[in-house]
This record gives sequence, C-alpha cells and structure tokens, in this order.
Amino acid sequence: RDFLGETLRNARPLLPEELRDFRERFHGSLAKAYYDDASQHYELWFRRAAGRVELGLHFESRDADANARMLDWFAEALGLIKAELGERTEAERWDRGWTRVHQTLSLPERLSPEFADELAQRLARFIELLEPLRREATGWTDGRRRG
Repeated sequence: RDFLGETLRNARPLLPEELRDFRERFHGSLAKAYYDDASQHYELWFRRAAGRVELGLHFESRDADANARMLDWFAEALGLIKAELGERTEAERWDRGWTRVHQTLSLPERLSPEFADELAQRLARFIELLEPLRREATGWTDGRRRG
C-alpha cells in the first residue's frame, strides 16, 4: 500500500489543476483514483503471479449495460487513445459485466522510487487524456447529451 500511495501522490502534481482532486481507495494489491463515481475509477493493480501491473480506467457499475455503454464510447476513440497511450492499450469487457480501458506493464522484482515515478507519469497521462472523455461519456450515457 505504501508504494501504491506514493505512486498516487506522485501523479497528483503532474495533472492539470482541475484534475488533481481525485479521491483514493486501496484494496490489497490495487489502488483506485476516482472523481464523482467510485464505480468509474483509474486503477493500478499489481498482479504479482503474472508478473504484471495493470493501469486502467475501469467501469464497475452494478449496471452491466451502463458499463457496456461506457466501453462503446471509449471503443470509438480507441485509435486516438492508442496513439497517445501506446498500442498495448485495450478496451474490453471482463469480469461481472465490468469493462475497462487498460494496459499492462512488466512488474519489476523490486519496487523502486523510479518505478513509482514511471507509474505516476503513466497514470497522470491516462487521467489527463481519458478523464475529459469519461466526463463527456457520462453525460451521454446518462441520456443528457452527446458532444
């Protein structure tokens, strides 16, 4: 948890002022950063058995249709997202009707301050690019507006 907390702390000042106010939750080997809706959150998840760390925007509402609508929104922008965040970035359905836009990275054997900085930079870039899209999509998927 200390390493994950450090990573979130390091990401905050890298963000534009209007995106620095995210809230945090920690659950074992994962950390969540979120704004207005905890079911839509940015996640750092250490998957030690696989030797990977996942970085992503997760949609984990109890409403699987709402999650699917968010995935559809992001799937339309996946070309732009991959251009900005890298070809390893995927948008997909997964467990319990949840969906996500994510990428995985190799997890080093030893967690270092340098790795925390690298993850913080990647997380900040994820948030800076995806949060405006998420906010726009939320308005659309709630039936209020699109564009």
